[in-house]
Amino acid sequence: MNENIKKTILLVEDEALIAMSETKVLEKHGYEVILAHNGEQAIEAVNSNPEISLILMDIDLGTGIDGTQAAERILALHDLPIAFLSSHTEPEVVEKTEGITSYGYILKNSGETVLLASIKMAFRLYEAHMELKRQKENLNTALGKYEQTAEELTKKNEELDRYFSSSLDLLCITNTGGEFIRLNPEWEKVVGYSVAELEGQPFLDFVHTEDKDVSSEAVTKLDATEDVTSFENRFRCRDGSYCWIEWRLRRIGTEVYAAARDISERKAAEDALIEREALYRNLMDNSIDGVELLDEDGRFLNVNQKECDMLGYSREELLAMKISDIDPNYPADGFYHFWKEQPKGTSVLFESLHRHKDGTLIPVEVNGIFFKTGDTKYIYGVARDITERKNLERELQDQKNLLQDITDNLFELVALTDNTGTYTFVGNSHNVLGYNADQLLGKKALDFVHPEDRTRIETLFQETLPSNETQARVELRYRRADGSYSWVETSGKKILAEDGEIGKLLFSSRDISERKQAEAQLQQVLNEYDTVFHGTRDAMFLIDVIDDATYRYIRNNRAHAETTRVTTECMANKTPQELMGKELGDKIVADYKRCVQAARSISYEEVVQLPNGRKTWYTTLTPVFDQGKIQYLVGSAQDVTERKQAEEEIQRQLIEKETLLKEVHHRIKNNLAQIESLLSLKAASSDNPEVQAALDGAVSRVHSIKAVYDKLLIGKDYQDLSVKDYIESLVDSIVAVFAERKTISIETNLADFTLSSQRLIPVGIIINELLTNTFRYAFTGRDKGHVVIQLDRTDTHLALSIEDDGVGLDHEAAARNSTGFGLTIVQMLVEQLKGTYSVETPNGRRSVVEFEI
Repeated sequence: MNENIKKTILLVEDEALIAMSETKVLEKHGYEVILAHNGEQAIEAVNSNPEISLILMDIDLGTGIDGTQAAERILALHDLPIAFLSSHTEPEVVEKTEGITSYGYILKNSGETVLLASIKMAFRLYEAHMELKRQKENLNTALGKYEQTAEELTKKNEELDRYFSSSLDLLCITNTGGEFIRLNPEWEKVVGYSVAELEGQPFLDFVHTEDKDVSSEAVTKLDATEDVTSFENRFRCRDGSYCWIEWRLRRIGTEVYAAARDISERKAAEDALIEREALYRNLMDNSIDGVELLDEDGRFLNVNQKECDMLGYSREELLAMKISDIDPNYPADGFYHFWKEQPKGTSVLFESLHRHKDGTLIPVEVNGIFFKTGDTKYIYGVARDITERKNLERELQDQKNLLQDITDNLFELVALTDNTGTYTFVGNSHNVLGYNADQLLGKKALDFVHPEDRTRIETLFQETLPSNETQARVELRYRRADGSYSWVETSGKKILAEDGEIGKLLFSSRDISERKQAEAQLQQVLNEYDTVFHGTRDAMFLIDVIDDATYRYIRNNRAHAETTRVTTECMANKTPQELMGKELGDKIVADYKRCVQAARSISYEEVVQLPNGRKTWYTTLTPVFDQGKIQYLVGSAQDVTERKQAEEEIQRQLIEKETLLKEVHHRIKNNLAQIESLLSLKAASSDNPEVQAALDGAVSRVHSIKAVYDKLLIGKDYQDLSVKDYIESLVDSIVAVFAERKTISIETNLADFTLSSQRLIPVGIIINELLTNTFRYAFTGRDKGHVVIQLDRTDTHLALSIEDDGVGLDHEAAARNSTGFGLTIVQMLVEQLKGTYSVETPNGRRSVVEFEI
C-alpha cells in the first residue's frame, strides 16, 4: 500500500462515548473513519465501502453477533487486515482471535502511541501477505511450463534417435534438388563418407556418369509426383570405387524420402555369370534364379530348370513361347523397340511380373543383358522371384511412414565437427538461431560460446576427448546470429573410425532458455523464502510426511536452531523418535498424525525440554498439499512459558477478586455518597436558581448510579439486578430531592425482571433526566399533578414510558429552552442501547423509550 494515500479505517465499537474518543484520535492522525456499532453494521459497511483499508474490531458488541463472528464473516468474502481492539485480556479470548486473523490484538486504553503503531504494523503485515501470494502464483506458472516442455522434447528426441540408429537400410532425406538433408549412420559403413560429408551435397554428384540418365529419369518422375518403386545406379565411394545402389523414393511436399540398399555384390555376380556363359553352362542349370536366353524378337531360346519351376511350364513349353506370353509389361512390339534402343552390352535391372501357368502373377527382378555374337543379337536375362523382398519393402514403407511422422514433429540442433571442434556439417534446424549452414561450416564451435562459459566448455572438451567416455552432456550459452545468447543443452558423442580413432564428433542441442529463466525465477523465490524462513523470530521446522506413521525432519530455521541447539545437519532426515527418544517422539508423532487426519492447520501447547530448561511452546502445524495429498508439514512454535505462568497467577488472583469486589463496590458507593453530599451542600449554599438546578440535576444523576451499587452490595452476584427494585428506589430518591412537589402523586407499573448493571445504569440515568424535567416544568403554576411510570417487557423487547398530566406543549417548550444537556444525554444513551426515543403531548407529555435486551 502507498502510505501517502489517505487510508480508511472501519471502527466497530458499541460504546458511543468510546467510539467518539477513538474516532477523534484516528482522524487526528490522517485516517478516514467509518463507524459501526455492531457486527451486522460492520459487515454491511465492508460490503458497501470498497475503500476500507483496515478494520478495528471490538469483541463485545452487545446483542447480535460478537466481534470474532463478524470478523469470520467478513474474511469469508474479503481479504482485509483486521486488528482486534478490546479490553479483554483473557487468554482464551486472545487465542480465539489468533485463529481468525493475525494482524494484531490491541488493548483498549493502552495509549495513542500503541494504537497507531499497531495499525501501521497491521498494514505492513497485509502488504507482506499479498506479496507472498503473488510470488507463489508466479512460481507455479513457471514450473508448469518447464515440466511440460522438457517432457515433450525428451520424448521426440528418443523416438527419432531410436529409429535412425536401429535401421539397417540406407535411409536419407533430400530436397527436390537432390541435396542430402539427413542420412542415417549406415551410409558411412557402405560408402565410406561420413554423414556430415554427404549432408548438403547433391546425390547426382556421386552417381556414375553412365547411370546419371537413369537417375535423372527417376527424379523427373518424382517431379511429376509419381512414386518410383525402384531404380539402380552406381554410387561413388570415398576410396574412388563405385557400389551399386538400389533406390526406393517418395516425394512429400518439398522433401524426398529414400530407402536404399547396396546391391554391388549382386551386380558383380551377374557380370561374372555373363562373362563365363560359354565355360560354365552348367551354372545356368543350377542357378537359384530363372535364366532365359532370348532373341531380339523376345522368343525363348533357352531357359534353365529354375525358370521352368518358377513359372510351372516345362522347358519345351517355354521354348515355344515369347517373353510377351509371360510378361504383361512387355508386349511383342514394345519388346523389340525397347532392346533396339539399348547399346551393345547394356545391362538393365528392372522389376516386372511373370505369369505362372496357373495365371498367378509373380513379382520378379530381371537383370537383362543385350549382347551380340557375330551377326546374331541376344538378350540374356536372369529373373528372380522377389515376392519375399516385396513383402519386406511393404514393411519398409510402413517404417518409412512412421519415420515421416517422427521427423515431422522433431526439433533438434544437430551438427558434426572434426576432433578440433570445427564444424563439418550443420543441420538446417540451426536456422532457429538465425544461421544457415554456410555461416557455421568451417568455424570453431567454441567461437559461438558465451565468454563466461568458454573456459569451462574448453576444459571439458580437452578432458573428454582423450578419455574413455564416449558421450558428454553440458549446458551453455550459444550466440545467435543477432548477437544475443540462448541457453542450450548440448549432448556430444564420439564417432570412431575403423582404426578406433575419433573420426567425427556428433553434437545434438536443444534450446533451454525458458527452462533456465524458470530456474532463475525459482531460485529467486527460494532465496526470498529463505529470508522469510530465517528472518522470523518464531521457531520453524519442515517435516516430510513419508506415510501415516513415519515423519522425518527436513530442516529448521535459525530461531529454532538457536532455541533448541539442534542444527539442520543434526535433525535432517531423522524421525522424532530418533532425535528425541521413543517416549517423547511417539507423543510428538501423535500430534503430527492429528494434523494429517484433520487435513488443516492445528495449534496446541506442548512442554519441551530445552538446554535452558523446560519450556511451554505454542505450536502450529500446517499441512502442505501436492496433487491432493499431504506431502509436508510446516511447524511454527512460540515460547509461551511466561504467558502460562501469568495465566496461573491470574487464576490465583481470581480467588482474591471475589473477596475484593464487595469492598470495591462498597468504597465506590461511599465515594458516590460523598460526591452526592458535596453537590447537595453546594446547591444549598448557592443563591443562583440556575446553579441550584444544575447541581440538583447532577445529584440526581449520581444518585441513580449509586442506587445500582446499593443493589449490587445487597445481591449475591455482581452482574444482574432487579429492575423493579432499582427503579422504585430511584424514583423515591428523585421525589425526595423535589420535596416541594409532594402534592404530585407518582404511580409505577413496573415488570419484575433482572438486567445487567451495564445496561441498567443508562436506563437509570434516562429515568432520572425525564422525571427531573417533569418535576421542574410539567406542573408550573399548579399545585397538584399525577405521573405514571410504566415499564413493560415482551420477550426481548423493553418499553419504558413516563407520562404526566401537566401543561403539555408549554412543558415541552420549557424543556427545549433549558440548557438541553439532559435531553442530549437521554438521546445519546438511547442510541447506545440501540433503541428509540419518542415524545407525545396530547394531554400533558408522554416520553417513550424502547430497546431490545
